[in-house]
Amino acid sequence: YYDVLDPRIAALSAVSALRAKGCALIVALSYQSWPASLELARSVDGIDVVINGRREHNRPTGEMVGRTMVVDTGIRRISLTEVLVEWSAGCARIAVKEAGPEAKSMEGRDDLLELEKRFEKELRERGIRDIREGS
Repeated sequence: YYDVLDPRIAALSAVSALRAKGCALIVALSYQSWPASLELARSVDGIDVVINGRREHNRPTGEMVGRTMVVDTGIRRISLTEVLVEWSAGCARIAVKEAGPEAKSMEGRDDLLELEKRFEKELRERGIRDIREGS
């Protein structure tokens, strides 16, 4: 048995609690549709970034909704959205970029190469087939 909450109510509660504890940057993970993730950003003040994990469209990588950046995670390890946060005078400046081509080549990105190796190892250990291997 479990309770299903309206994501907006859950987010409002979480944002209030986190801000009260001094959290400076709030990132919400959403596995809703793109329009529902945009609505979450519109209706809950205080979320800095909404990461939408359910890719079902061909829209831009990121979209500003008020003061909230809504971003896509990418498509099946083929594309990759990188979220860039820059702190200045106590404020965050948030930008996104499509890092897919860069991530595929791993050129100059030891951090991505290490992440890829760790992910592949975890797939092997769990017996999960890599979707890039085909059917």
